[in-house]
Amino acid sequence: GVTTLDSRYLSTPADWLSNFSLAVIDPTTGKYDYLLNKDVNFVHESFPDPTATGKPTHYAVFDSSTYLLGPTPDAAYSVELYYFYIPTSIVSATTTWLGDNFDSVLLYGALLEACTFLKGEQDIMAKYQQRYDEGMALLKGLAEGKDRQDMYRTPQVRYPVK
Repeated sequence: GVTTLDSRYLSTPADWLSNFSLAVIDPTTGKYDYLLNKDVNFVHESFPDPTATGKPTHYAVFDSSTYLLGPTPDAAYSVELYYFYIPTSIVSATTTWLGDNFDSVLLYGALLEACTFLKGEQDIMAKYQQRYDEGMALLKGLAEGKDRQDMYRTPQVRYPVK
């Protein structure tokens, strides 16, 4: 993407889920300068004057479709974003990330829903629920461990990825 001169905001892609990294590309040297991911409050306190411009050094997730940059860009910089994205629906795709990497979650989730719909036996439903919960715990650990944050005031719990 490209920043807008004198605008503190940068739009996220339509399929954006969470950040990995954001870099500003120097127009003369082509060097990548990676921005520091901070909380919105940090960016507002560190760069309180939106008319003060410069090459951005920090960014924050303002809302689900916008980043807040600090300081306000003094030029239209090219940026490169690496991010986690919302995968294509299993209904419209031939393969999905979930089916390729955590097929047990997909299988036991479907079996649990089918068993509920068909009013299956409680012991079988309990076994499906147990297997589903085990798979979801592994998936949750992977997702939370990989979601790196550098929070200003409200740190999030992070789990090590094994």
